[in-house]
Amino acid sequence: MTRFIWYGGAREINNDGSRRPSGPAHNAAFEFAARNVKADYSDFATRGVMKKITCASDIVAMLNAQPRNSIRSLDILSHGTEVSLNFSIRDDENCGFVASFAARAAISSYGTFSDDVNAFVGGWRYLSDIDFRTFVESARVQFHGCSAAGEVALLDNTAKTVSGLLEDAGKTKAFVIGHVTKSTPEVPGRPHTNENQDYRHGTRAIYNCGKKAFESRKVGFLSDDEILSRIGR
Repeated sequence: MTRFIWYGGAREINNDGSRRPSGPAHNAAFEFAARNVKADYSDFATRGVMKKITCASDIVAMLNAQPRNSIRSLDILSHGTEVSLNFSIRDDENCGFVASFAARAAISSYGTFSDDVNAFVGGWRYLSDIDFRTFVESARVQFHGCSAAGEVALLDNTAKTVSGLLEDAGKTKAFVIGHVTKSTPEVPGRPHTNENQDYRHGTRAIYNCGKKAFESRKVGFLSDDEILSRIGR
């Protein structure tokens, strides 16, 4: 069984060729946080893959190429909103994931969920483009960016959407973890060093079979056993 961690996606180069100061800083934070996630998976050395994000189509291609019932966990560390995971190569263009057709229409038309990248181009994909049959029955999916489990009127958020897609694929013990509000790599009570950066704190919601099971404010790793016991699986 394979574990996947993708990190980054913040644009580093502007359209005029100049380097964007905040892009590399954001991607560095995602990378250091990804290393801490990796360290909590005891089997990652033999079963794990960690890659820097380019665009959603690359992630879909790799996930869908895996054998059925083989993906144990998926972590994505990137910018996000309630209904999107925002990756960008060029200025103001999003090649990330969108939760649904309705979510894309809302973002494109109104910019309601703006994170500097509202125009979906190139390698963007719907979350439903992932073949969740490649995941194991009790798979773990975690989105570390802002608001992936945040409530929004008339639209299903990212965590709920993926949880429902996992259920549709027969993965009834699978669960999805996401932040209810904005996230930050600065863990309260810890010195803010590169090595300490971690998004696993604050209020996170856990979804199973398309429904919110519970919320947690625990700092750090939420184990599979404690989550499965809480959701009754």
